[in-house]
Amino acid sequence: MTPDAQTQTRTNDRHVAGPAGAEAAPGRLAAVFAAFAIALPLVAIVAAQGVVVVLLAAAVLAALAVWSWRRRLPWPDRGLAVALGALLVWCAAASLWGFEPARSLLLTLRIGALFAAALLLHGIVGALDDRTRRRFGDWLVAGIVIGLGLMAAEAAFGFPLDRWLHHTPQSRGDPAVALNRGAVALAILCWPAAAVLRRRFGRRVSFALPAAALLVLSFLSSLSAGVGLIAGGVTALVASLHPRAGRIVLVLATVGALIGSPLAAKQLYRLDWEDAGWLPSSAAHRVAIWNYTVERIAEKPLVGWGFDAARYMKRLDPETAAKPNSPIALHPHNAALQVLLELGIVGVLAA
Repeated sequence: MTPDAQTQTRTNDRHVAGPAGAEAAPGRLAAVFAAFAIALPLVAIVAAQGVVVVLLAAAVLAALAVWSWRRRLPWPDRGLAVALGALLVWCAAASLWGFEPARSLLLTLRIGALFAAALLLHGIVGALDDRTRRRFGDWLVAGIVIGLGLMAAEAAFGFPLDRWLHHTPQSRGDPAVALNRGAVALAILCWPAAAVLRRRFGRRVSFALPAAALLVLSFLSSLSAGVGLIAGGVTALVASLHPRAGRIVLVLATVGALIGSPLAAKQLYRLDWEDAGWLPSSAAHRVAIWNYTVERIAEKPLVGWGFDAARYMKRLDPETAAKPNSPIALHPHNAALQVLLELGIVGVLAA
């Protein structure tokens, strides 16, 4: 066989049609997604802010690979693009009446870059052949398993890696707090990975991964991650029994959180949970923060105080902000309340 024929044969082998009839992705594109899938959980644990870098790097490398392969990039999902675009436009508009318009507009641009990267990756993954997507899912499962093992080892041996990375003294604070963001990331990623396992091995095996995650998270300090994992499990169970019902549950949960959070926050404050001795001090403090946030929301309910205004609310009452356990925090510790505070009811509709 001539060298040209050998090259053509290798090319044909690499670009064989997948089970769904799609052309198989070239090796470098598959490698980008494999690296992204296995790195995402680990970076979220070790250096949570690095997740942004991983996402942007994966989008750029994947785009270059697709362009060299097909000389074009896939169009993003129209519905997702319109929804995210509407939210970005309102964030940009709401920046104008915030405390620091220039900073808020810059933040809008940064978030827009993340949205664009996510839309690009979503479009590329949607055009991949089934075999490459299965490998992508396998690497995601591997990354989460390794991440859970890392978190378990950290908890068992006194968080040596975290202390080494952040130069934290042995006597200072609770090192488990440093893993909170990674714990939440794993709680979010766990259910897509469980869906991969379900398709490969069935329902019983698929629940082994979330069960292991819940066990590891029980040794950490992030109650939010554990609650989120359980809530995801309820939704996954409903969706596995009836997909349409699962979508309805997701919609109702999202709308319920956005609309119901202010009502729930006021009710907790009326029940005096701020001084409840059975609550951890950080949880009780949140009751005061949420009540303060709801009071500010009531002052500008329609359009909010401006995008990214939460971090500047202390300017309204600097004396209170300077007191210990002040209800004026850097952010409301509640995504729904933050959307209402900064973007108002219009922002809630966009969200």
